[in-house]
Amino acid sequence: MNEETLYGDVFELAPVIGAGLQQAEPGVYIWGGEPTVVLPENPGRGGRNQSLALALAEYVSGMDNIDLLVAGTDGTDGPTSAAGGIVNGNTWSDPAAARAALQAADAGSYLERHRSLFVTGPTNTNVMDLVIAIVS
Repeated sequence: MNEETLYGDVFELAPVIGAGLQQAEPGVYIWGGEPTVVLPENPGRGGRNQSLALALAEYVSGMDNIDLLVAGTDGTDGPTSAAGGIVNGNTWSDPAAARAALQAADAGSYLERHRSLFVTGPTNTNVMDLVIAIVS
């Protein structure tokens, strides 16, 4: 994959990263940067990392060889206590609810129901946001 940075809207990044992972050789892949998300008028719960994690879950749906962590190094994501999400091929198990959560900027609620939130607590550092993918 040729993408080295994690800059842009989560809904532009997810197809690029997701398509690359679908074709990826086994290994560990890392992206870093500061993705963005455009919030609707009344956003739900979550942040850009939770949104990106859920958006990526669609691209790895049904695949049992890819696990992803999307998180902020500061330990928070949006106005939540979660740093991001951990997703795999089983996370996108309810496509209608997942799409609705993404549209409402409510990825955090969906990920919580699927036990896919990544919670670290404050780390007292803020290097960047990370996507780490393990392809086996």
